[in-house]
Amino acid sequence: MKSSSSPSFVISNRPAVSVFADFDVLPLSLLEKLLANFCKVKIFSEDIMAWQEKTLHLGHARYFSFASYSAFSELKGSSYVIYVNLYPENLAREERIIKEIIKYSSENFEKAIFVLPYFLETEEQKKLCTFVKTQIGKEENFELIYVGQIFSPRMVLKRGILLHEMLSDLERGSRLKIPDNNFEVYPTFAVDVAREVVKSLFSFGYFGQEVSMYSAKTTFDNFVKYLARLRQTESPIEAGTKYVRAPGVDKEIHIAKNLESFVPDTVEWFQQNPGEVLPQIKPREASRVKEAAVKVSFPRIKRILTNPMFVWGGGLVVGFLLLPFLMLIISILSLVIFGKTFVTGKLVLAESAAGFVGVTANLANKESGFLMQIPLLGMPYKETASLGNIIEDSSVIAKRAVSIAKQGKSLVKNILGKDSYNLSGASESLGLDLDVLYKDLGFLQGEINDLMPISARLVAPLTARIDLGQLKERLFFGKTAVDNLPDLLGADKQKSYLVLLQNNMELRPTGGFIGSYALLTFDQGKLVDTNVSDIYSADGQLQGHVEPPAPIKKYLGEANWYLRDSNWDPDFPTSATRAEWFLGKEINKSVDGVIGIDLEFIKGLIKVTGPITLSDFNQTIGSSDLYEKTQTQVEKDFFPGSQKKTNYLTALTRTLLTNLENPSDSLILGFSKETFAALNARHIQVFVHNRDVQNALSNIGWDGAVNQPTCEGNCYPDWVGIVDANVGVNKANYYIGRESSLGVRFDNDNITRELTINYKNSANTVLGAGAKYKNYVRILAPKGADFADVQVTIGDKTQTIKPEINDTQGRREAGVLIEIPAGAKASAKFVWQTPLGISFGQPGEYRLYVRKQAGTIADTITLKFSFPEGVVAKTSPKPTLTVEGSLEYNTTLAGDLFALSRW
Repeated sequence: MKSSSSPSFVISNRPAVSVFADFDVLPLSLLEKLLANFCKVKIFSEDIMAWQEKTLHLGHARYFSFASYSAFSELKGSSYVIYVNLYPENLAREERIIKEIIKYSSENFEKAIFVLPYFLETEEQKKLCTFVKTQIGKEENFELIYVGQIFSPRMVLKRGILLHEMLSDLERGSRLKIPDNNFEVYPTFAVDVAREVVKSLFSFGYFGQEVSMYSAKTTFDNFVKYLARLRQTESPIEAGTKYVRAPGVDKEIHIAKNLESFVPDTVEWFQQNPGEVLPQIKPREASRVKEAAVKVSFPRIKRILTNPMFVWGGGLVVGFLLLPFLMLIISILSLVIFGKTFVTGKLVLAESAAGFVGVTANLANKESGFLMQIPLLGMPYKETASLGNIIEDSSVIAKRAVSIAKQGKSLVKNILGKDSYNLSGASESLGLDLDVLYKDLGFLQGEINDLMPISARLVAPLTARIDLGQLKERLFFGKTAVDNLPDLLGADKQKSYLVLLQNNMELRPTGGFIGSYALLTFDQGKLVDTNVSDIYSADGQLQGHVEPPAPIKKYLGEANWYLRDSNWDPDFPTSATRAEWFLGKEINKSVDGVIGIDLEFIKGLIKVTGPITLSDFNQTIGSSDLYEKTQTQVEKDFFPGSQKKTNYLTALTRTLLTNLENPSDSLILGFSKETFAALNARHIQVFVHNRDVQNALSNIGWDGAVNQPTCEGNCYPDWVGIVDANVGVNKANYYIGRESSLGVRFDNDNITRELTINYKNSANTVLGAGAKYKNYVRILAPKGADFADVQVTIGDKTQTIKPEINDTQGRREAGVLIEIPAGAKASAKFVWQTPLGISFGQPGEYRLYVRKQAGTIADTITLKFSFPEGVVAKTSPKPTLTVEGSLEYNTTLAGDLFALSRW
């Protein structure tokens, strides 16, 4: 069944987490960690603009959004709530928010975590902690976490917070001064806290308790001296308000870190971002302050170059110090080798490389862990330790990937082979490995996000090629499909699937004209029958009249509706359901799902296998000549009732399947890559009756559904789809080039879109009417869109045509007929409006989704956004051309396109 959710902006299987926090490094780290753990996140804040500016590095706001701090109605649907406030300013506001969170969590039995400061130095901090403690008591669904003084790059400094003012003065080169009352401090790394909070959220955690979390513990005196050693200076602040610890802590959690693992990065970050420090003010009276005389002395070491023992000993020491770096370099090179051997299907070599990665990374990790304990000298090794840990984890993931590839190969062989096998056992084993791999990737993604700046730059070339978030989505779908394999492959009763063979050289809404179809039958996990048939054989058996859509009747001249034209709706689940209905009426056959494929997918498979030979037809077919040879063979000497096309396509299909009966590792991986690429590009679309699998397909965008995006708040979710239908009863799309430009203009009342589609028919004019492109083009747009007349230009002649409007499934379609002779160019300009519905007077978003039509390759498209005067918008992807008041960029529709503008 068709899912109502949109894969573009809503993934139904993601936990929904609401975070109440103004921007700071700890809430930002929480957001990054939650996204790494596959969550949907909504940030509630009074300063949404600050959040938007600081989260541009996260790309599309696909899985997180923003809401006003007081928009309590948008809490609905949240599975978890996190409240973070270390430096409260408006107590009345905070108390109101806290009461609403407690009310929501209590009524919906959802978990809520409150993150507050452990050391209180302002009256607001003390009152807030007391209020929260009083309100939540010891309720089991609440957790109160007190955190130490946050030290981290990207932290926002606050006036009146002692360590914040000290850090600002340090960066200005002032003298450090120590308060008379030398108390304990607990410097804490934001990422550490975020990791522990998320871990607590998705486990039993410490709900019903009050806990404190901190990374390191030291005295204020020692901490100041440590900072002075970092900067080799003497420096800055007056004694602030006396600290008071938050009372009543049930448990202390020491996140095992030392100062060297995060404080130097914090200091370095403020050096590189001097604008982030607090402005200097006149120092207060320093009667309670003593100066810290910090002297850094370096002992003199005598070098006896003539002593052989010293030379050998020095060499061993240097080698010992360089060993972590050497092992790290070897492990990275081994990881690269693994990647190259794995993608080429050399699984034995890939498995060996993965094992070697683990050994060398483990050595680098352990050696670095020892050396980083050495004061000052050990600082560089924290980088190699974190990198070594990540690469070691990557080796575990690599081994798991090899295991999954081997199991997949065995499964395909069993499905296509003749011997019986344990389908349930194979499904369970493969599903378990996919589940573990999914979780391991989540942890790896979190570790990569936690990397310090230097380490992050080192791994960037490796991670740039892999979208871990997208890979996790694919694994989630794979796990769902594998878990349901016994049902899909007929473990209990036979299952049959209708495969629509769509020729995209005669383009239709779901990919191409249905010239043939296949029926695949599975029994107890094996493919037991493959039957390919000519579409006209089935259509000739239809009894009675079925009224076709008006354009089919008007432009194709068909008085009746048949299976061959059942894919008129671009929404594949709708057309698939209709194809099932026609199949039942025509040949009395019911199926358990429908798969649509076009010639691009077949070409991709032949690229993997190499040219295939059809011995019965004395013909060899390659990916480059598939269309020409197939078309010539099936149309030559064709007559009604001929079985030539059926026999030819059956031979082609069975030859491809035969190549998979005993596949090599490289062949399996090649087929898998082509299949994934075809699913992403909509050259394959799948609709099955199994609800779990269909929901997963819908969420990942592989069901070919026409989904309409949604968003909340001051946000406009816009979308458009271009749908061509060749109604000329020919294969003219072989010669057609298509490109388009879309302009979006905002004014005070409306959003106006102007879409121009340019066509070029490169067929030789001698082909005449046989190569004319008779195209019924439709524009899909949001419901209520007001379309103007369409301006159509063919050659040098322009006419204005009133579009045919159709409202269906919550969308509006506007269509016109265009006939483009061989050798001619043409264009169609569509213009439509909708009410503005958003305000440019406050932070907001405009989201645009451009849907790729199934069966098309990679049409060029240009987008241009024109905003009202005075509005400064940031877009993702970044524009290639910026003119005053407008943004423009070019791309291709190899897949669906998502564009985001923020102001």
